[in-house]
Amino acid sequence: MAPSEKVTLGISFIGYTGAMFLTGISLGQGYAYIRWFPNERRLQRMAVLGVIILDFLYTAVALEVTWEQLISCRRGISDACAEGNSWESFVSRVFTF
Repeated sequence: MAPSEKVTLGISFIGYTGAMFLTGISLGQGYAYIRWFPNERRLQRMAVLGVIILDFLYTAVALEVTWEQLISCRRGISDACAEGNSWESFVSRVFTF
């Protein structure tokens, strides 16, 4: 493994760890909002719930991409590594932007 590849994988792992941390904060904020402001409009509460769900979907896709990069591609057990970019990578990029 080339040194630049090690750096890339390390950055990917650090990025995913940060995403997990921020997902936890987002979940806590959403829970606090729903708990502390029970009289808010239903549409506003559903919007908050929708943002939390989208955050979890992004985290799940980021987990799949990180797993693919760090585990599957290193062991050679995935055909997606030979193809280059997988659908998970594409979805992760779309969610990021």
